[in-house]
Amino acid sequence: MPIPTRLYHYLAQRGTRYEVLAHVHSRSSAETARSAQVPAHHLAKPVLLEDDEGCVMAVVPADCRVQVGAVARMLGRPDLHLANEARIAELFDDCDLGALPPVGMAWGVPTVVDDELERLDEVWIEG
Repeated sequence: MPIPTRLYHYLAQRGTRYEVLAHVHSRSSAETARSAQVPAHHLAKPVLLEDDEGCVMAVVPADCRVQVGAVARMLGRPDLHLANEARIAELFDDCDLGALPPVGMAWGVPTVVDDELERLDEVWIEG
């Protein structure tokens, strides 16, 4: 599947350089990294969180876990919790289920990115 139109336009508007790397279907970010032969620490893994205020996306390297409590404290939103599959499908309706791009801003979702990813020269994302 090509990248979602919304993601394509978002990247184009910002002059982002990228290449599309096809890989076999995978069920997790770690599996995607292995399949695409990219370092897991360089693959951005998104996790959608929500509370009564709405959704926020947390993005970490694929070999790390999102610390929901730490994100909640950092944002001053103590009720943040993992969004369910139905909420993800509703917001990202132009994406394959489970293929959530770690660029929530393209869908109007506030996004926080782990400092580890910010330090890298090259980051891979699932589209």
